[in-house]
Amino acid sequence: MNIQPEQLREKPFFNREHLIFLFFSRKGRVNRKRYLLSGLLLCPPYFLVEFLFNHYLVIPLILSVFVGYMGLMLSIKRAHDRNKSGHFCWLLFVPVLLLWPGIELMFFKGTSGDNRFGGDMLSSKNTPGHTTERTEQHTEKRIEENSFLRAQSGVKRAGYLGIYLGKDKATVVCLGPDKKVIDCFSVSAERKDDQPSTPLASLIAHGCAESGLEFSDVAIALDCRMFMQHNVHSQFTDPKQIAATIRFDAEEALSTDITDVALAFKIISTDENGSKLTVFTAQHKVLSQLLASLKTANIDPVSIEPDVSCLSRFISQNISAPADSHPLYAMLAGTNGYFIVFSKSGQSQVERTFLIGPAQHRGELLAREVVMTSALVPADEPVDCIKVFDFAESVNFQQLTERLGFDAETIDLAACVAAGAETLADCHDHVAFAIAYGAALAHLEKELTVNFRSDFMPYQGRKMRLQKALKFASISVCIFMLAVGMYFQMQLMQRNKYRGRLREKFQKQYSAVMLGQKLPAKTNPVNKLKSERRRIENAKSGQLSITGEETIAAKLTSILHAFNECAVKTNLNIESISITAKAVSITGDTSSRKNTLKLFKLLKGSENSQKRLQPKGRRDGFSITIVPPKR
Repeated sequence: MNIQPEQLREKPFFNREHLIFLFFSRKGRVNRKRYLLSGLLLCPPYFLVEFLFNHYLVIPLILSVFVGYMGLMLSIKRAHDRNKSGHFCWLLFVPVLLLWPGIELMFFKGTSGDNRFGGDMLSSKNTPGHTTERTEQHTEKRIEENSFLRAQSGVKRAGYLGIYLGKDKATVVCLGPDKKVIDCFSVSAERKDDQPSTPLASLIAHGCAESGLEFSDVAIALDCRMFMQHNVHSQFTDPKQIAATIRFDAEEALSTDITDVALAFKIISTDENGSKLTVFTAQHKVLSQLLASLKTANIDPVSIEPDVSCLSRFISQNISAPADSHPLYAMLAGTNGYFIVFSKSGQSQVERTFLIGPAQHRGELLAREVVMTSALVPADEPVDCIKVFDFAESVNFQQLTERLGFDAETIDLAACVAAGAETLADCHDHVAFAIAYGAALAHLEKELTVNFRSDFMPYQGRKMRLQKALKFASISVCIFMLAVGMYFQMQLMQRNKYRGRLREKFQKQYSAVMLGQKLPAKTNPVNKLKSERRRIENAKSGQLSITGEETIAAKLTSILHAFNECAVKTNLNIESISITAKAVSITGDTSSRKNTLKLFKLLKGSENSQKRLQPKGRRDGFSITIVPPKR
């Protein structure tokens, strides 16, 4: 259920549909007032049930899960009001981090106006009859930007976006994973009929949203009017060493301060003396303004390259030449011209750009520039033909061939990528299409050296997405561990509660059996109960008294048993036996001292007894008092 803001304001707070929306729907937005009131509404029933069913573990547990789910749905809609995803609410389950989302959800104001999750509940401009033109424009812009954001960050990685960006014009090409053109269009921010111009980035975002483009990365091709190109020599041949020293080499070659300049370079050739480089420079101010404008439309490009480098990539990927020819590629757009020459190994040898005035004769200009460009090509690989694409279709190829002395022919850029007329219907210039196409191919190169963002405001998109993924994974692991810990903690609490009740019951029974004694702290009470049981059994059988001592009958039985066992062997003669409550006194004699000692061993308890030996003629007299031990 997704109730619109104007519908929500018209409904009472305790309306059935309103309550279902608040506690059981994760769509829409909720402001601070409704969030706090709804949160307070959940507290009384929870504490009431917790108080009434305190001794039952299952009922409070079920209620906690139910109330927690309603609170989570409410918090998700409040996060939407802050223009945050519902995943932000998982932080509420992390013990240390829950303070941050708790404060933000309860005290921070929501997004003014519409956002990607719905309309503003506090704004009266959302009600019918109160929508101004400015609000409509703002809402439309937000919808366009958020549609573009969903396309850029969508899970479905449908393609790669290349944008050829000028000061007031842009061409956008979206390529699929198979390098086929999904869609392309051109936009212009020029003023018409004294109307204020729309930012170019907003037009791009609107065009992508309107076309329903889905892509993962964005690459920018910068118009040649926004950068400068220089030839620089480096004494190194290793790209890493060149990158570390390129700023010093460029500053020395240009004889100017390049503190506020972003650099990008391309290695043209290497030999024993070092490397020949083409260095591109762009002002920090231009790039910062460009990135800030793109950021307003939620566009964060992976790379920003010179347009001639992107065009060179397009030609190398889509146009092939015979093995025995060495062509010069000339691309004449509406206001710009490009020359590109490749070596036999496929690496670009020459990349040049020049401006074309509206009144200039394009054929004459092309002939002059070809002569200058051919002079830059190494003598061992001379140019033997020229392949031209002219946006204005004004070049006379027969005259050009006669003037240059080698063949000149036209090329069809659209046919090179199998793009039909319907696909290119929204592109005003095929050269601009080729440049944007080459920018979209930037993902094929593992390391882009001709990238202004490598030197200024490096791209952090993938890193941020990785950080968000790791953050979400860590939060999920924390929540999982917390849930597992709570589960085992509840199991332990339940077991301890059962053990407590069992110990309390055992304490009462133990005190009753042991005549008021408490449970021993260090010894096992079960062993003590077993010992007491044996004592009671011995007392019942007559072997012990109630105090643990042997009875008179037990004493007599033990003594008579010893007498019967050794009477014959020792020639025993008993004169008297005196029995008291604590001891037994025996007087008599045996045939020898050895027999007397044998008798003492057989008498139980004689170890601790009082003995007295006295010879009587040929016999050995004795007197012994036995004190039986307590059991």
